[in-house]
Amino acid sequence: MAVVAAVDAGDSDSGVIEEAERLAAAFGSELIAIHVVDREEFVSAEVHAMDEGGAPMQPEQMREYAAGVAAEVAAAADLEVTPVGLVGDIATQLDTYARDHAVSHIVVDGRKRSPIGKVVFSAVTQQIMLASTVPVVTVLHDAR
Repeated sequence: MAVVAAVDAGDSDSGVIEEAERLAAAFGSELIAIHVVDREEFVSAEVHAMDEGGAPMQPEQMREYAAGVAAEVAAAADLEVTPVGLVGDIATQLDTYARDHAVSHIVVDGRKRSPIGKVVFSAVTQQIMLASTVPVVTVLHDAR
């Protein structure tokens, strides 16, 4: 079994990696950090590449980019982390990966924005929680 930390580029201080690391250590599981490039991020990266005179980004290049983001966010982990990059709808991609790779838990950032943030999650977090066929652990933290 594996524990997945679903990370975004700004998640280095969110607690997601730390919580996933605790779960992986407790269960003796592999720790996997996944960044999913969604449509908005894909289009933004393509526009940036075009501005630099490059060819349109291919899905494999986006997966490599996403794996790089996952590796960067997970760099502070004490356990060995396998970075994975995926492209597509975030909730669907995480659930498919979880089903295909014997994942026991997915850890996500709840993106607490205010005192009411304790009960209101971001749209992406809600989609992941609703779509997942494995338990989802949500890490809440104060917005910085």
